Amino acid sequence: MSKQIATYIEQEEVINRSWISVIDFMKLVPVGTNAARKAVNSIIDEMDQNGEPRFKTKPLLVPTSKVVKAYKIDVNTIRREAERMRKAKGEKVVC
Repeated sequence: MSKQIATYIEQEEVINRSWISVIDFMKLVPVGTNAARKAVNSIIDEMDQNGEPRFKTKPLLVPTSKVVKAYKIDVNTIRREAERMRKAKGEKVVC
């Protein structure tokens, strides 16, 4: 089964959330399920070591800001390209 690459619009929907799951992580960082789970667990371990509060839920959730910072995700580019995609589709752009 081949992986689907997330569009900029899908990535923008993820970065607009405060907390993301392993599935959301995979939309931002093109890795498989196991690698995404390891990365999320690594962020959770770091948060626990630093005494930072987190949700102890299933599915695992991590702050979007930590993922963006750790993987140097360019949020401005994602937003700009998502807007271009919406304009190309003729959708109404809300700023």
